[in-house]
This record gives sequence, C-alpha cells and structure tokens, in this order.
Amino acid sequence: PWGMALKQSLTNKPFIMVMALYLLSWTTASIVAAVLIYFANYYLGVPDQANYFVLAAQGSAILFIPIVVLLSKRLDKRRAFMIGAASWAVFLLAISFILPDQLTLAYLLAALSGFGIATAYVVPWSMVPDVVEYDELRTGQRREGSYYAFASFFQKLATGVALWGIGLALAYTGYITPQPNMPPPVQPQEAINAIRFFIGPLSAVLLSLAILFAWKYPITRESHKATLQELADRER
Repeated sequence: PWGMALKQSLTNKPFIMVMALYLLSWTTASIVAAVLIYFANYYLGVPDQANYFVLAAQGSAILFIPIVVLLSKRLDKRRAFMIGAASWAVFLLAISFILPDQLTLAYLLAALSGFGIATAYVVPWSMVPDVVEYDELRTGQRREGSYYAFASFFQKLATGVALWGIGLALAYTGYITPQPNMPPPVQPQEAINAIRFFIGPLSAVLLSLAILFAWKYPITRESHKATLQELADRER
C-alpha cells in the first residue's frame, strides 16, 4: 500500500541522512550559481565577466568529477563527501572575504570550488543505491522509484527555497533591479553585504551541517558489503 511504502521510505534512517546532506549541499550549489553573478557585478565590479565566474566554477566541476569518483573508491562515499564539502566551505569563505581588486584570486577560488560542486553532484546520488539495498534487506522489497522520486523532489525544493530566500533577502536590503539598456546600478552596502553573506558564511554553515549528517551516515563500505552478501545469500 502506498501509505505503508511512504512511511517505510521516510523512516529509513540512512535515506533521511542522505537527503539531509543532499538538500543542504544542493541548496549551497543553487545559492552559489545564483549569487556568483551578483558578486561579480556589484562587489568585484566586473559585470562583463560575471558569466565567466560561473563558467570557471561549473566548468572546473566537470573536470573534478573523476577525482571525486576516485576519492570515493579509495576512501568511501561518506568520507569523500566530507572532504569535498569541507574544502568547498573554505573556498567559498575565502571568496567572500577577498578584496574587489583581487580578480585573479577570485577566478582561482571559483575554479577550486568546483571540487565541492562536483562532490555535491556526484556523491549523494551514488549513496541512493546503497540506501535502496539497505531497504531491501530490511523490508524485502526494492523501491528504487520511490527513493529517486524523493531525491528529485528534494533537489527541486532546495533550488526553489534558495532562490526565494535570495530574492527576499535582496529586496529587504534595498537591492536595485537593473533596467534594460542601462549600466548596472550602484547597490546599497546592505545589499552587497547580503550577497557576500550568501556566498560565504551562509554557504559554509549549510555545508557544515551537511558534513554533520555525512558523519552520522550509518552505511560504511564494510556494512554495505555485508548487506550485499546477505542479499545474495537470500537469493540462493
């Protein structure tokens, strides 16, 4: 029954842990993707290069994906996520505290933050199959569709909440909406401070909470191997 399936899915502790760290890290990714353009426009003062900052971060994330996969194999998924999220928090804090004239450093930090972005893209999704097998061992049923549906829902929820929160905060601080065919307006200091807060301290707090959930994640490489072995024994 759908009610029982829903209850079993939402009481699966490893799944709750994965969704928590995924929600927090994906919210951070959504914030960075949205705020980096504002940061380049109004803090660094290079509106013509705003898209290049996003490209530096997202493009380097693609290059970092094989490294994240290798790290997950060498250690395990939980430790790989903690390392990636911790480094990401450090780089984002560094970006928020650089001076407006440190353009080269800004590009370097944006590119290095791609390691954390790649971690948020790859590792949580790779944890979901482990959760499915844990659930199969517990309930005798495989419900990939249910778990991936929840994961997709939480991804969209994180993006929506992040963009809504950014818009609300900027409106509260007096953000001036740019007009078509006009140069970027001079923003009040409160709005610029909010932009720096979003990209640095707030993102670091969200990632720290994600690391906490990853640390408490109960499925290790050893326990997952035991789960697979027990499932194989059941099929004999």
